[in-house]
Amino acid sequence: MQMEQDKQDDCGAGSSPPSILAKAFSIIDAFNERDRVLTLTQISRKTGLPKSTVHRLLQRLGELAVIEEHGAGYRLGIRLVRLVSSMPVDGMREVALAHLAR
Repeated sequence: MQMEQDKQDDCGAGSSPPSILAKAFSIIDAFNERDRVLTLTQISRKTGLPKSTVHRLLQRLGELAVIEEHGAGYRLGIRLVRLVSSMPVDGMREVALAHLAR
C-alpha cells in the first residue's frame, strides 16, 4: 500500500507536489521523435513547470550528460542514448509492443 502511494507521489498523482525525480522525467518525456531539440520555453510549456525549475533541472541533467545544449535549445544527451542502446533488442521489443498495441 505504501509503495503504491510513493509511486503516485513520484508521478504527481497524489495530493503532494511532484518530486524532483518526477519533474526531471517530465522534462525527459518532453522530447520525442518530432521534438528532438526544444527551447527552455517549449520545455516549460510542455511540462507545465516554471521556467526557473526547468532551467535548474536542465543544468543538473546537463552535468549528468542526460540533457545537452544544442544551438539555442536542448536535446537528449549521450548518457541517455548509451543507456537506451545498451538495452537488449528483445527488451526494447517488449516495451514497444505495449505502446504499439494502443
